[in-house]
Amino acid sequence: MHVILTRLAALLAAACFWAGASAQGLAFWPADPNDTDWITIRFLGGSSVGAPDNPLCAYANAAYRKVSVSNNVLRIELFDENPGVWPGGTPPAPVGAHDVWAGRLIAGGYRVELHCTNQLGQSFQYASGALSVASSYMTRAERRNPAAYPPHPLINYSGHWTPADELGWGLIIQQVDGRQVAVTLFTYGADTRPVWYFCGGGRWETAFTYRSSCERFQANGFGASSGSLAVTGTGSVYLRFALNSTGVPGDEQVGFSPPENSLVADIVAEGRAISSKRFVRIR
Repeated sequence: MHVILTRLAALLAAACFWAGASAQGLAFWPADPNDTDWITIRFLGGSSVGAPDNPLCAYANAAYRKVSVSNNVLRIELFDENPGVWPGGTPPAPVGAHDVWAGRLIAGGYRVELHCTNQLGQSFQYASGALSVASSYMTRAERRNPAAYPPHPLINYSGHWTPADELGWGLIIQQVDGRQVAVTLFTYGADTRPVWYFCGGGRWETAFTYRSSCERFQANGFGASSGSLAVTGTGSVYLRFALNSTGVPGDEQVGFSPPENSLVADIVAEGRAISSKRFVRIR
């Protein structure tokens, strides 16, 4: 009973404190997002806003969360439904920085509010911040000038891609945070042994074209130690997710097929160059 009363007292004290606390303590990544970016909202920790080091909702299960948007206010409501009991009646402190939401938003200005509802049914705000999301739209003139207007993909192309006319090799594309891309090319060497090319650190040349150099890896087979993995060569990939009849950046035409399922690639690997190879996404 003493532990329960101590926890209730902690709830009441936290509610009173947070009700009068100044709204601070959120960070956003990327710092200047547009409507194609995957945006992460991070609570910077209890001490970041001069508030108690142990906001109880920070220990709630992630399932106990409700997110809503109204009048350009993104409200993240956490619920202290964790019945855990800590020695002394209060959770450990301080609460470290942690992510509270991630997703995409349409272009516009937002006020982001982080709220907590405790086990007494009291709701209070303990952090907030202003977030501006830019539009990804670019005019044709802007798309034709990628040096002045850095391009960004309009669609997420993550998935497993296989050549449209053969099986047994292909590409794995992992696109994270909207713009960063990692490409894995799986194929076979002249000795029929499997090889992998990892292609990272490339750049989007237009909203529909991506170019990257690659490094070749080869191991000693299933179950071999990771120490047997070594870079044994180089290659490159040039991925085109739309057609361009003029060759001028910004003149890409998506066509009638869904752009997220269309890929034509130029690949240099195993001492050979393949041009305009069409791929289809299988998952």
